[in-house]
Amino acid sequence: MKKLILPFLAAFYFSGPMFAQTITISEARTKALGTQVTITGFVTCDTVANYGVRYMQDLTAGIAIFSYDFGEAVSRGDSVTVTGTLKNYQNLLEIDPVASWEIHSSDNPLPEPILVTPSQIAEQHEGMLVKIENVIFTEGGQEFSSKEYQPAADGDTFQVYVHANSPLMGEVVPSPPVTMVGIVSQFWEVYQLVVRDINDLIILSEIYLTSSLEMTNLSQTGFDLAWTTNVAGSTEILFGNTPDLELGRLATTDTSTEHSISITGREPAELLYFKPISVYNGDTTISTPKVFITQSASSGDMKAYFNRTVDTSVSTGAYAVQLFEAIDDTLISYIDRAKYTLDLTIYNYNTTGISDITTALNAAHSRGVEIRIVSDFNIEDNNGWAGLDAAIGRIVSPEDNYEAGIGIMHNKFVVFDANSPDPNDPLVWTGSTNFTDGQINMDPNNVIIIQDQSLAKTYCLEFEEMFGSSGMQPDPVNAKFGPYKANNTPHEFIIGGSRVESYFSPSDGVNSQIEAAILTADHGVYVNTMLNTRTALAYAVTDMADLGVDAKFIVNSEGQCVLPGNNTIVVDILQNLGANFRDYAGSGILHHKTLIVDQAHADADPLVLTGCHNWSSSADTRNDENTLIIHNQEIANIYYQEFVERFKQGEVIGDTADIPEPPEAKNDFTTMDQGDTLIFDPLDNDDLPGAVTVNITSGPFHGTASMDANGVITYIPDPEFAWLDTIIYKVCLVANSGFCDSASFVINVKEVVGIDAQQLQNEFDVYHNPILNQVLITNKSGKHLSGQMNLYSITGQLVESVNRTWTPGYNQVQLSGHYNGIYILEIRHDEGVFRRKLLLE
Repeated sequence: MKKLILPFLAAFYFSGPMFAQTITISEARTKALGTQVTITGFVTCDTVANYGVRYMQDLTAGIAIFSYDFGEAVSRGDSVTVTGTLKNYQNLLEIDPVASWEIHSSDNPLPEPILVTPSQIAEQHEGMLVKIENVIFTEGGQEFSSKEYQPAADGDTFQVYVHANSPLMGEVVPSPPVTMVGIVSQFWEVYQLVVRDINDLIILSEIYLTSSLEMTNLSQTGFDLAWTTNVAGSTEILFGNTPDLELGRLATTDTSTEHSISITGREPAELLYFKPISVYNGDTTISTPKVFITQSASSGDMKAYFNRTVDTSVSTGAYAVQLFEAIDDTLISYIDRAKYTLDLTIYNYNTTGISDITTALNAAHSRGVEIRIVSDFNIEDNNGWAGLDAAIGRIVSPEDNYEAGIGIMHNKFVVFDANSPDPNDPLVWTGSTNFTDGQINMDPNNVIIIQDQSLAKTYCLEFEEMFGSSGMQPDPVNAKFGPYKANNTPHEFIIGGSRVESYFSPSDGVNSQIEAAILTADHGVYVNTMLNTRTALAYAVTDMADLGVDAKFIVNSEGQCVLPGNNTIVVDILQNLGANFRDYAGSGILHHKTLIVDQAHADADPLVLTGCHNWSSSADTRNDENTLIIHNQEIANIYYQEFVERFKQGEVIGDTADIPEPPEAKNDFTTMDQGDTLIFDPLDNDDLPGAVTVNITSGPFHGTASMDANGVITYIPDPEFAWLDTIIYKVCLVANSGFCDSASFVINVKEVVGIDAQQLQNEFDVYHNPILNQVLITNKSGKHLSGQMNLYSITGQLVESVNRTWTPGYNQVQLSGHYNGIYILEIRHDEGVFRRKLLLE
């Protein structure tokens, strides 16, 4: 909306009484901003973007209407009279707020779309239905996601915006030319076409894809591919190791609407491009090549680290690891071990207050490691590059321009030795952490390091798209950032036996992937993110809560969830979570971008989503970002341990009126003799504000357990078993099944021993010195005893092990980690085994 009337002119033209009569939309569009107008027209769309946005048109012009109540009340084809105030929202003229409206009739025919060319998608048609002929998408054959598309017609390109709420989401992008119908909209300096649904894309070909090319049964030697067409056609595919599809053609003898081909005999971590072909009546499907990669032969090892404290009491096995003021040194240790190549992207990097990463990069370069770097335009915040060896190839992203749709290079990943001949060399380092003092030493952040060659090669593809070259020096002419990138990397992996998904922004529609991950929750969904400005993601979480899923959400600040114009819709939605919607009150900026789903339930597809992608429109449509979804219970629980610690530091900002206090289940520990039966009430020490249901959700692992109607558990250990067993139980309020909590009941099954063995239990005294982080062990036997000290968590995880000789008197053991809570200390020596419960703090 380019036409603006200055305030003093508005006062001159409209200083008299406000009009009350209905005017045409064309006339309304000439009025000054802030003027109240009354118009009558037809509603031309249902939800296409924000739930509150609708468009209206009469015989003269069109206009946008913004009102959540109006949007909910009207439907496409309604004849409506609306009274409201003219407003400029990011250069789009709209009526907001809406004072009143009246629906006259429904199911009316809409105005005929005006035939235009791409250059005519401009101010004179804003808000109106138009159509363009012979439109071609470069993404043909893929699925629509939330992004800005750049199709072409008549040798010119234009922008089509698909919102996360659009009915197009998940539909197949047409491969053949189409006649496109849509509504002309505007976002700052860019005019856009808003396509209402798949029926606005009129396909001219006789045969076309009705589903995108999908991969299943991934292995080190191949996988299966499948696609569907609107009519029965042949089943063929072109393929190669590059987009040129140089390896030839595969085909079956089948003629069908459902097509499948098995890819066999390939190498581990082999990139492969495919273009499906189906022929009917002389017409052929058209699509762009899609890339996949075989499973690697790598170890699949995954390590997650956090720079702030974690709560290991909720661990289901592995303990989360805090690297206190040590993420920088950890990265340097990986740089020092790089053998062949290192590709690094980072948004913000300076050397003040952290170890000198640049020196480590220069040293690696000097010993022959091929290093390439992509950094953000914001040089002022990236002074760490000042000392970089000039021979190292580095490209800087374009200057961000929000109004022009160009975002920031916000990636944070490092790829080590992607193409090493040893599949156990390649690594991908990513997460939320920038390389600055505040990000490494203060702001809650995470890092995950994955040893997998397929993932490393995929991240290299993304890196080289921004770098503009596969060589050692960048090519700015070919470099692509932000909305100019394509969805051209593999998304599916099997790493260490677990499914992993990889996505990059803004090409891959990541917000829709976040929403899909949320909607898989059966038991719990936990969000630990700096901000959320997307209504679809907020609704997805609250919808899960309404279904009884334990839903908790913490953000860095409530203010970062407010949309332009002080629009609090996202906050309003999340406030329905009550005490489970919190504002981080700890030190630093909560900088995570993580989602955890069903972390305590191995049979419910537990997952964690992490990376650098904020839950915002900019991250989804403009910024360069990277995201991983890891379907692995151990990793999900490790991230949950960090989430619980941050959530405890949050202040409730949700609406707590009429919301019951949630139950609080508390961990417990007891001891029993081998061969006995234990009967216990797990609710004995829990804080329960009302009647609850209780269920065993995990364990025991070395025995059997049953629960009666009152929640009392009977536990019988396996014969000959003598050690730690764990039962995890969940309590939920009867009055509100969405309010739940879980706890662990750990049982130490003691071996039945004779008098001599009992005497061994008295031959040592143990104490913890929290200041020196040492265990003090007094050997009272008067003998030198050689053996091993083991330290176990109450869930049975070994966290420390030391071999030594225990001399009579005092012995000091320095612990390598910092622990809080109850642990089991075990000393195995020449004459037996000593065990003692020990409180570490």
